[in-house]
Amino acid sequence: MIEPIKCLIWDLDNTLWKGTLLEKDSCRLRHGVKSILKELDNRGILLSIASANDKDLAELFLKKKRVYHYFLYPQISWINKVSSIQAIASKLNIALNSLGFIDDEPYELEQVRQILPSVRIYHARDYKGLLTKPELTPHFKTKESKHRRIMYIQESKRAQEQKQFQKSHKEFLISCNTQITIRQADKADLPRILELMHRTHQLNATGKIYDADQVESFLLDQKYRIYVVELRDKFMEYGKIGVAICRCYSNRWELLSFLLSCRVLTRGIGNFFLSWLQFKAFKEGASKFEGHFMKRDRNNRMHLLYTLSGFEPIKTKNDDYTIFSKECNKGLKIPEWLSLNEGIRNEILTSASH
Repeated sequence: MIEPIKCLIWDLDNTLWKGTLLEKDSCRLRHGVKSILKELDNRGILLSIASANDKDLAELFLKKKRVYHYFLYPQISWINKVSSIQAIASKLNIALNSLGFIDDEPYELEQVRQILPSVRIYHARDYKGLLTKPELTPHFKTKESKHRRIMYIQESKRAQEQKQFQKSHKEFLISCNTQITIRQADKADLPRILELMHRTHQLNATGKIYDADQVESFLLDQKYRIYVVELRDKFMEYGKIGVAICRCYSNRWELLSFLLSCRVLTRGIGNFFLSWLQFKAFKEGASKFEGHFMKRDRNNRMHLLYTLSGFEPIKTKNDDYTIFSKECNKGLKIPEWLSLNEGIRNEILTSASH
């Protein structure tokens, strides 16, 4: 399967628009480019800019043409475009192999190809064909993907507010009024579950991608449980940001798939979701909880989550595949900065901050 592009980065002069801005050309957006930007945004593909240009003039032109709002973390300066692309990847927390770059200059394209070979490159003359590219055509369209750009903007505001916050990190979290819902999945969740499998890399236990028929069979089979996590805070509603697939035996549960969006990695949601799953298993009669882990690029956070949560490796299938295990949690501590869905809170044996 072709690795999807999560962010397409645009050059400006003679790429996004015709003409050279600093040469006082009568610049105009390329024919149809505004519609292309809108459709890519609707598909949940982020957009940014890497351009050697005058920042103020370029931003003024983009705002005048009513397209500036589409671009996240635009890098408009006189640094080289490789550095600009790396900066965008860092700010978005996206791997280089999930980026695309479009430019009109063969020199710039070749420089990116040689220095950042995992970045997909496109010549500006081919811009009209972008919407037909499989890597720019997601298999799943969800509410979360349609609002992905807005989510990144709100997350940026959240980070900025946290930076300016004068009290402790814990006090900041409390001020965010974070609400989490964990519930058993149903068929309506299927598109988002599949999307998370294809997009999530950092907190991803195995990288296993089940097809729609397999996930549907899990939903109907009493030996399996699929849970989804929804999140909201004072900044916005994030929608479904996590999923777990468990195989349930009488005395133990196996966590076959655990996925959590990178947007919430720093909030302790992963630790809480994993603890909740163990407590849920205990409530249904299990004493052991096993977690599967397949080492992949960028998912070391998941290995760390198992370790910090008290799991011990019990079996290694090969150098990259490990099964972790621990006793099920017999109680659940709810951080004081987190409000849990009432239907689940009624099951809690213990509640304390940590």
